[in-house]
Amino acid sequence: MNANVDLPGADPPCDPVIGAMTTSDGPNCPMVQLLGTLAGKWAFPILYRLIIFDAPIRFGELQRSIGKITQKELTKHLRQFESLGLLTRTVYPEVPPRVEYRITDYGKTLEAPLSELARWSVTFGEPLFMASKRMNGKTTNGTVDCRQSEAASATQNP
Repeated sequence: MNANVDLPGADPPCDPVIGAMTTSDGPNCPMVQLLGTLAGKWAFPILYRLIIFDAPIRFGELQRSIGKITQKELTKHLRQFESLGLLTRTVYPEVPPRVEYRITDYGKTLEAPLSELARWSVTFGEPLFMASKRMNGKTTNGTVDCRQSEAASATQNP
C-alpha cells in the first residue's frame, strides 16, 4: 500500500522517510512533531552552537556566541533542552555559582540535519532571506558564518 494514500478517518498522509506532509497538517507527522517540540527562533542556533563547541560552556559564553538573544529566552530554551535530554547542566558549588552546559550524545544526533540546513542556507538561502527582509522593510547584510570561533563571536557580540 502506498504510504501517501488518504484513508477515511486516518491521519493525513505523511512521507515516512522525510516526514513531509502530503496533504493538510497533521499532529502525528514526524516533521510537525519535531518542529512543535524544537520550536522558536533561537532553538536551532542554540543547539548548533552547543554541538559546535562540544565542550562544557558557561551561560555568558554561550549567550555571546549566539548574538542578540535575551537572558530570559536563552534560559527558557536551555531548561527545555535539558528536560528533553539534549544537554546537561552542571552546577558547581562555588561562590559565585558556576553553571556549565554541554550537548549530550543524544543532542549530537542533531548535528547532521542542522549542518545540512546550514549548507542549504549558504547555497540557496539568499533569495529567501532577501525576500523576507523586503517584506519586513529591512535590507540584507549577507549571511553570518555560524562556525566562527568563540573568540570571534565574543569580539563581535561584546
